Amino acid sequence: MKEIINSLKSNILGSVERLRKYAMDSCYFEDLLSEAMMSLYKSLPNGKENYGSDKKIGWLYLNRFNDSENRNVCVEYCPSEKMIEEVNYLQSIIGTIVLEKKEFHREGNNPLPRTLEEDTKKVMDMLGLKYISNSL
Repeated sequence: MKEIINSLKSNILGSVERLRKYAMDSCYFEDLLSEAMMSLYKSLPNGKENYGSDKKIGWLYLNRFNDSENRNVCVEYCPSEKMIEEVNYLQSIIGTIVLEKKEFHREGNNPLPRTLEEDTKKVMDMLGLKYISNSL
């Protein structure tokens, strides 16, 4: 009986360790995709002037933790200092990437700069995601 319990304990600990590694890998993939997405924004015409932490429009990144189901990835926008005055917010979720369906759902109550809206359509297309504009 003791051997069975020790075997089960060992199997459970091994499974937990594998899950921990999968979770860390998932975070690394999220970071990689976030960087790839920003690289695509920067590769667009005027992208280097528009996108980045101290650029004209601002910065975008992915965040799984703001999605209620935690199966999708939110795209968050942090406007530049200049753009904060125009849009009147510090940060906003602009949409959700639905991983299973390979779709980007444009969401949120905050307005976006027109250039960002147009560039987001292009970037999501380059990522192979169908752009779906939900009513705002």
